Parts: sequence; structure tokens; C-alpha cells
Amino acid sequence: MVCGVRSQAVQPHMGKCFDGIRRLDFGDDPRSIDIFAMVSGEGERVSLGKNTKARGNVEKWLGDVESSMIGGSGYQQHDLIWVSNY
Repeated sequence: MVCGVRSQAVQPHMGKCFDGIRRLDFGDDPRSIDIFAMVSGEGERVSLGKNTKARGNVEKWLGDVESSMIGGSGYQQHDLIWVSNY
């Protein structure tokens, strides 16, 4: 992918980059670099935290998205296990 100013141009390619992710939620501003969440094809939304930004090389910030995704899913799985054992 080419590094560019339009970070949201990756949206049509998200399904090819990550299984289960249809798009990233950049909020209401079309020029925003803040990534608030990832959204699945079924409409499930998982927050990525406040510090995930689409800044610099696309390979770098997609790697940050992946790291947030792995960290976030582990946290949610831990919560689900705790709730189910409670």
C-alpha cells in the first residue's frame, strides 16, 4: 500500500488485510487520523483505545491496529471467562 494523506483510503481493503474486519471507525470527520474502533461485517464494534492513529506509513499504523486488536481481544476474552465463571 502506498503511504498517503488520505488514511481512510484503506477502507475498501480492510477485509483483505484482516479477517473479520470490514472497516475502521475514524469518527465523523473524513480527514480524521484517529481510529476509534474496528467494525466487523456483522456490525460488531470493538474499541481500539484513544491512542490509535493513522499517522505515517500505512504499514506502521496498520501494525498498530493489529497490536490493538490482539491486545483488545485478549482483554475481552479475559472478561468473558471471568463473567462465565462468576
